[in-house]
Amino acid sequence: MGRAALQAQLHKLSKDFSTVTANILELESVKSTLSGVSTEITYELTDYDTVKTSYNLAGTSYEQETSNEEKLLKDASTKYEEHKTNTLSKLTIKIDELKSEAAGLRFGMNALSYEIANTEED
Repeated sequence: MGRAALQAQLHKLSKDFSTVTANILELESVKSTLSGVSTEITYELTDYDTVKTSYNLAGTSYEQETSNEEKLLKDASTKYEEHKTNTLSKLTIKIDELKSEAAGLRFGMNALSYEIANTEED
């Protein structure tokens, strides 16, 4: 294979390597941002006594409603945290796959560079 063909292959691998590297950086940025997001949902009314004193609402039905709302928010917060954890895990897997691909491209670029250096044909 001639030097020009080898250089064309090297250029393609270099372009692919740049694309993969850019994708890695983008996914790492997304992962970092997602890691910093809180999934906690706080109950603003705090508890039944707050509802009772702030809104003059009392009775078993309001106490049950307060408990139900708190449980609903806690369950939603847990589900968001699970989703966040799963998404972070998938991002980590994809980043690792892309890093492996980048390593393969880098190896191919090194091999082609060596071959170009040792090719006498112009």
